[in-house]
Amino acid sequence: YTYDPEKEYGLRKGIKKLKERLIRPNNFVDSLVINIYESFIEFLKSDGFIDETYLDLFFKKEDEEGHFAALELLKEKVGDTKFFKYLHEKIETHRNTLSRNKKVFVFVHGFGTIYPFIRVSRFLNNFEQYILNYKMIVFYPGTYKENHYVLFNEINDKHLYRATHLNEVI
Repeated sequence: YTYDPEKEYGLRKGIKKLKERLIRPNNFVDSLVINIYESFIEFLKSDGFIDETYLDLFFKKEDEEGHFAALELLKEKVGDTKFFKYLHEKIETHRNTLSRNKKVFVFVHGFGTIYPFIRVSRFLNNFEQYILNYKMIVFYPGTYKENHYVLFNEINDKHLYRATHLNEVI
């Protein structure tokens, strides 16, 4: 689902309202909202090397080698299969708390915040293998033109998406 990047904070409130509206005793629908940026920070705090978290290592690298070296470490970690598995486990943990007949929707947003560390195309290509038994809706701050997405209405992502552009459906 694409939206005007200037309406980011309104969209976040709208996602929260949508989640609340889906909660009904008899509709057999549940949703999980994931802010990809916040989940990435949680991942950096939860995993690491020896006795330091990746977040600690990031700050240490920034102090010792500078800003650009630290950014490269972040780009490496956001594309790491461990991060995708972390997200998958987060979703599966949520799904396992529900009755089996509930249909689950996962709403993912925050791609404007996590840019340039990961683009939606890279996320979808790497995460697609994990999407089973639920529907994922990605909220994208930008536009959709000629089978391409344009982040912030300015940065053309030349990767094709196999995803359905919801704005055309609803």
